[in-house]
Amino acid sequence: MAASAKVIAIFVSNPALGSILAATLASAPALRVRSFESQLALTTYMRLAPVDLIVADFDGEVPAHHLAIDLRGDTRLERRDFQLLALA
Repeated sequence: MAASAKVIAIFVSNPALGSILAATLASAPALRVRSFESQLALTTYMRLAPVDLIVADFDGEVPAHHLAIDLRGDTRLERRDFQLLALA
């Protein structure tokens, strides 16, 4: 039985960095990568599908710690046991 692909959400304020991260991570066959331009888009996606890891800016438009608090407090998410990697 094959393991399911892990879903990685990328939410960074620099589009170039987001593209580089997405391209690099998408090269791994065990990963599904999704990029988001707003917290609303990320939250909406997470209400429909589980995310395993979020890569976000530490001091972006929405700081990583605020993003984590908002998402972990949202009871409508598909799953709230995600990891968050904050880029400094």
